[in-house]
Parts: sequence; structure tokens; C-alpha cells
Amino acid sequence: MDCTRRGFASRLGLLLAGVSEGGAWALPAVGTGASSAPAAQHEQHSRLPMTTHASGNAENKLAPAEEVWSNLVAGNKRFVAGRPLVRDVVARRNAVLSG
Repeated sequence: MDCTRRGFASRLGLLLAGVSEGGAWALPAVGTGASSAPAAQHEQHSRLPMTTHASGNAENKLAPAEEVWSNLVAGNKRFVAGRPLVRDVVARRNAVLSG
């Protein structure tokens, strides 16, 4: 039986989706026509390793405290001087989406 927070959230999601699953955490089907496709998708997802936002590319890895502090100070100086850092958010989003 999966008693973790992730397992509970997954079971709650299945309950809200109206999917019935066997086992110790069997959930009643809500409404009519509950399909097994979401249950199969849940099973496949639950086998994947858990990741965090920081597990992505090197840009998202944890940095030393001194580096973080210096970046904050530099950003504050830019803000006070009226020179914000310009970023192309749309291009970054497309790059992330493409892998």
C-alpha cells in the first residue's frame, strides 16, 4: 500500500476522476462510464522516479549561498539604477518545451 503524500494525492486524483481501482485503496467509481485509461496512466506515472524542479538542467541546480547572495545584490543594484535584466521569456519557454 502506498501511504506517501504522492500516493495519497494520486488516489485522490483518481477518486475525483471517477476511476475505480482494486487493492487495499479501492475507490468507488464516481458517476458512470469510468474507464481504465486514467488508471493505467496513473500506474505508469507512479513507477517513474520523483523529481524536483532542481533536477533539470545545470541552470536549475543549487548554487552556493555566496553566489546566490551576490546575484541578489547585483539584481538589487540593477533595479535601483533602473536597468532591469531583459529576458526573452517566450524564447526560453519554447526552448524548455523542446527539451
